[in-house]
Amino acid sequence: MIFQQPMTSLNPVMRVGPQIEEAILAHEPATAKEALDRRLLAAIEYASLPEPEVRAQQFPHQLSGGLRQRAMIRMALAPSPKIAHRRRAHNRALA
Repeated sequence: MIFQQPMTSLNPVMRVGPQIEEAILAHEPATAKEALDRRLLAAIEYASLPEPEVRAQQFPHQLSGGLRQRAMIRMALAPSPKIAHRRRAHNRALA
């Protein structure tokens, strides 16, 4: 879930990059530092944040509201979750 106010979920005294790294490490604790750095920059680039190396070193208050929301989305998707879609029983009857 991504909230409308990302500052309520982002740690204001922690840079954005390490917060995304925490999300990756929470699901893949054995990730090597070099691989973690590559995944972090790839995640930031995928979220269309310009200058990924610079954005990773910034604090949340240094980003615009839209960039904060993109950072939160990347934190949610960083571990590459598997999303399952279940059809309801009454939908199957209509198909």
